[in-house]
Amino acid sequence: MKSMMRMSAGSRASIAALATSLVLVACGSGPQIRYYTLLSPASNVPLSLTTAPKLLFELLPVRVPQQVDYPQMVIREDSGRVALVESRQWVAPLSDEIRAALSQGIASSLHGRDVYGLSAQDAVPVYRIKVQLSRFETVPGHYAQLDAQWSLSRVGAAKAISCDTSVRETAVDGYDGVVAAHQRALSLLADRIAQSLQRLQDSASNPCSAASGAAG
Repeated sequence: MKSMMRMSAGSRASIAALATSLVLVACGSGPQIRYYTLLSPASNVPLSLTTAPKLLFELLPVRVPQQVDYPQMVIREDSGRVALVESRQWVAPLSDEIRAALSQGIASSLHGRDVYGLSAQDAVPVYRIKVQLSRFETVPGHYAQLDAQWSLSRVGAAKAISCDTSVRETAVDGYDGVVAAHQRALSLLADRIAQSLQRLQDSASNPCSAASGAAG
């Protein structure tokens, strides 16, 4: 009787071990997730911390369309449907990725520095940038498109100017290709924001005139 009880206990232990193994196999057999960033790999040499920037700006958090505000890449299919691709995800929240890419591009174009969240000297003018994307479209093998609106103002000033633009970049096949297209589109957007900011600093009559428009 004791022998049968020992066998039963051993059988239960074997079954438990087998079940654990099956769970581990099931967990390891899911789709492999690849992570992407919108920061451009081909950026200019960053401004040295010992070099005085020519311009200070603060880029506020970027607003993105709710339809694409997911960790997963949201793609538009040829049929017009949209799909969340579980195996392709952004390395950080989409709005943070876009903000980082724009901050990098604007700072590079203007030899400036983003001081958002930092304290700046009162004697140094700081320009505030607010960006909103009304469209962030991802179509692998076809294009990446964004429609953006932004406002510029000198911190402490009551008046702000508003601009808008649309950028479309052709994408080669695959997810890598469409992410690269988004990187180029964001680089162009950063250049246009930088142009309008430079014109605002120079007291141009229409800071948006050189920035608005479509490309692709």
